[in-house]
Amino acid sequence: MNASGVPRLGPIGRACLPSLGRSISEDLDRFLKNAKMVFHAASHAAELRDVGFTVVAAEISPMLLSAARIEACSALDSMLAQIDAVPDPKANSPRSAGAFSFREIVHRAPQRYDFRISEDGCFSKVCDEATTCATSILIALHDLPLHPHDHDFRTSWVRHVLPFQPRAIMSGIVTSLPGASVQNFHADGSPMHFALAARVPRHRLFQVFFPLVDIPKDSIGTQFWAGSHLSRREREFWRWNGVSSLLEADASAMASMSSPACPAGSIIIFDYRIIHRGLGNHGQFARPIGHALLSTGLASDRQSYGRFPSVWDTAAIRRGGTPPSSDFAAPDFL
Repeated sequence: MNASGVPRLGPIGRACLPSLGRSISEDLDRFLKNAKMVFHAASHAAELRDVGFTVVAAEISPMLLSAARIEACSALDSMLAQIDAVPDPKANSPRSAGAFSFREIVHRAPQRYDFRISEDGCFSKVCDEATTCATSILIALHDLPLHPHDHDFRTSWVRHVLPFQPRAIMSGIVTSLPGASVQNFHADGSPMHFALAARVPRHRLFQVFFPLVDIPKDSIGTQFWAGSHLSRREREFWRWNGVSSLLEADASAMASMSSPACPAGSIIIFDYRIIHRGLGNHGQFARPIGHALLSTGLASDRQSYGRFPSVWDTAAIRRGGTPPSSDFAAPDFL
């Protein structure tokens, strides 16, 4: 002990000081990082609740994204080549140019393809990272106060008895090739899902987009009508859903449109009820965007691509990919 009454440290005590300092510093850094993540998640959750979509920097590895992009483009090329390899004597254009539905790939609009690939490749790893990032934000969303225009006070208590943990129920890739035109405005959810989600706040479906290429603002990405997911706009929703001409003529609605930038490695989370449309691809390159559908509160997707025939079935290609049975159920979201 020195003259000031402070104990003198021996060699072991002096050796312990730096490690003790590092431990306190690491704990503080970890605390600040966690606090930042909580604030970050709450901020994006509030935007998702109020606006209907949010863009999040997920920081997915560029090398992993590049490998996933190559994997996706190769898979699409292989499937289109398989479809075109079966001649159609009645058509003057390749089969891949027409509309078709297979278990692995669907084509309903020119130059736009929605397809699924192997679950054990690089794309699957990118999808896992994107959904992990989105999950923290959806959990934060259900911790927030309800939006005053998006719940029924008579049934909102049910949110406390339904599970809040998000679960992934479907994933795939949407690619627009050069020349793809702008889509009609639409919402992905069904009338039943819209009604249930408005009355049971935890019963929701959320789409997660994770582009495999950079998406500049107001260009080749997705255009959202901010706030159109709120239950107070339900009548407007059914008036304009799928009818772009009416919506484009409404100056007030068009002023609320947003086409956010989303660099590769980031994600866009949006409410399944929001009205949106994919913009045209007037560039020289394909625009592959991964997507995953997340559910909370027992919301479900009854769409079953497993009941479509396989693209690797030559007989199915000759039928145009239509299901062989007549009892195929149309997509329905609850």
